[in-house]
Amino acid sequence: MITEDIKIRGKYQFELKLACMLSEKEKKSSYDIETYFYFPSTLGVNKSNYKKPDFYSDIQTYIRFKTPVFTLQGIIADEESPLQNIRKTIENLANSMNKNNLRHYRMHLKMFTCILRSTLDTHIMETAKEKDSKKQTAMIDSYIVGVRKIQDEFISLKKLVDIIGLEERPYAKYIMCDEYLSLIIERKSYALIEALSKTKAKKKTYDILALVKEQIDYRISQSYSSIPEETGNNESFLYRGDVFKKFNNRVLFLNTRTINETKVLGHVAASISAGIAMIFATGAAFYFQERFGNLSFPFFVAVVTSYIFKDRIKDFTKSYLGSRMHRFFFDSKTYVYDSVGDKIGVSREAFHFLSDKKTDPMIKSMRNQRHITEIENDWMGENLIVHRKKINLYPKKIKKAFSDYEITAVHDITRFNLLRFVKNTDNPNKSVYVTDGKAIRKVLGDRNYHINVIVKYTEGKNLSFKRIRILFNRKGIKRIERIFSEEGTEERKHEMLENIHKILGETLYRMKKLNKKRKRVLEG
Repeated sequence: MITEDIKIRGKYQFELKLACMLSEKEKKSSYDIETYFYFPSTLGVNKSNYKKPDFYSDIQTYIRFKTPVFTLQGIIADEESPLQNIRKTIENLANSMNKNNLRHYRMHLKMFTCILRSTLDTHIMETAKEKDSKKQTAMIDSYIVGVRKIQDEFISLKKLVDIIGLEERPYAKYIMCDEYLSLIIERKSYALIEALSKTKAKKKTYDILALVKEQIDYRISQSYSSIPEETGNNESFLYRGDVFKKFNNRVLFLNTRTINETKVLGHVAASISAGIAMIFATGAAFYFQERFGNLSFPFFVAVVTSYIFKDRIKDFTKSYLGSRMHRFFFDSKTYVYDSVGDKIGVSREAFHFLSDKKTDPMIKSMRNQRHITEIENDWMGENLIVHRKKINLYPKKIKKAFSDYEITAVHDITRFNLLRFVKNTDNPNKSVYVTDGKAIRKVLGDRNYHINVIVKYTEGKNLSFKRIRILFNRKGIKRIERIFSEEGTEERKHEMLENIHKILGETLYRMKKLNKKRKRVLEG
């Protein structure tokens, strides 16, 4: 099963995160993801000026484990909680400070901060959604009490760290984690206050602010430099927080090694084209030798001519095969490794332009929904880019890599940057005239460009389609709209197509009724 999440990451960048679920029953889990990007032709994206290197420079891909799920109480009380695992590793270090124990010590410190961040995010989101004011208040109290207990428990571990006498670098890891823990609590507490700003529970703000004040006072008492300043630029404060976050999050990111497969495709195409050209040249030579003899001028002319055609046939065939074989080959292959170096998966990806005639009918139907809102793009034309990705994962090896935690999924993350396409956009604001019947007034309207994205997920016989629209202009991405979603199996593909056509027909029918109503109003 694949779940997805899409969001804006910066001014010109959006992120598509796919969660590939793992099952220990299967030896290998395979997923196919096809992403179709419909660019309006006004952006000037075409085969001649947008090559493979351009596309791959605009995207960033990451593979990481999904953060293990814990409750606030679970982080403290569960036997396999990150806090308990840290305690165990410190006790193991007291017996032997070997490389394996030190590696587990570093890993559990990082996992603790990652799990806490994720747990607090979930708790804050659920608290904000709670409609019952009493339950919401109880959840806020649970947050405050739970966070304090977690921090007290972690600080108490410092006594054990001091007793065993860790070396400078391992000890610095604990101190860094201690400072980062305080920063996490402060930032998430502010996030909770903002989430509650429009609810009745905002009265609890003072209790949460008391928790924030405790964190600032604690960092000052420990001589940590991550103290926010009301009048300063807080550059150091933000920088330290980002460094801590990236350093600790790295424990969930997997090591990769990428191999360029286009070279293989080039060699295969070159070999086949050379063979075809040689068959032609050799056949021509045999034929004209039989007809004109070995040492004759006509035979000489025929051999030279066949040589000329051989080179042209070779180049043409190589080019033709290269353009046709991209559907069966991938541009690159990425091997995925755990922290020990064991291979736990393989990911392949490819990029190419696709004409409308060769597009899957399901994709075309998805694109044509709400057609009336896409008149400009359709009439002016669109260019279709396809990004294919095939992921093979080995669940048992993945479970083995983090045996102390329950890993339920692997996240495949793709970030796409639109900055390259901004140069061909018009002024983001355009004058619009409005009137009340007595006078006119000029106002500014937003001129946005639409990039339609359709994502097709395949897992075995299960299919899933998502359609997304990205609205952006010269100032950056304005918003992301989810247009459509359809799930089913390969056997239900025709039924899914009928559903899409039905929705399309209903949409067009409603638009026709609306147009008739408008026409009557204008005529009246």
